[in-house]
Amino acid sequence: MTTLATDPFTGTGTLGANWTDIDAGFSRVSDQASFSTAASAGSARYTGVAFPDDQWAQVVIGTTANTASDEGGGPIVRGQAGGNVYLLQGNTVETRIYKRVGGSFTQLGTDGAAIAPGDTLYLEIQGTQLIAKKNDVTICGSPTDAAIATGSAGIWGSESAGGDVLLDNFSGGDFAGGGGGGSVGTPVARRFMGWTV
Repeated sequence: MTTLATDPFTGTGTLGANWTDIDAGFSRVSDQASFSTAASAGSARYTGVAFPDDQWAQVVIGTTANTASDEGGGPIVRGQAGGNVYLLQGNTVETRIYKRVGGSFTQLGTDGAAIAPGDTLYLEIQGTQLIAKKNDVTICGSPTDAAIATGSAGIWGSESAGGDVLLDNFSGGDFAGGGGGGSVGTPVARRFMGWTV
């Protein structure tokens, strides 16, 4: 596995030149990516590098976690300008994989465990195989889907009743050099948080 992009979301303001909104709503607030558009959902692609079709993305849940079912935030893979995307969405009730195609959402796999501030959420796709992890433990049943073939890694947020989405320490990459099926998990989150691994 190779890391192609990282962003600790330092500062305030827009996400920056390496990011392209799929849907409006994300900004930097207090050194985190914040999605705070009420009754809405949105995502952003990291376009500062080109991602191959087989890719992974991960984020750390920020200082607060969304508290409502079917809301929250997390990483995306194969995010496209037109809005099609695979996403991993976590809150204090459950974690779910969705695909959004043509504006319609479909859950893939099964519900995973709830999240809390500081948890790391990871999503990968290789071919048609999706693998989601929370703190390096596989969740959501590892479904397959062929609806979206290309795109970029990035971040997702959805909020209405459960509060703002706060994300930190994004990273994304590919599977050059072999491997796969496993996340960069806690070591990568620690590296970008300045801890010693």
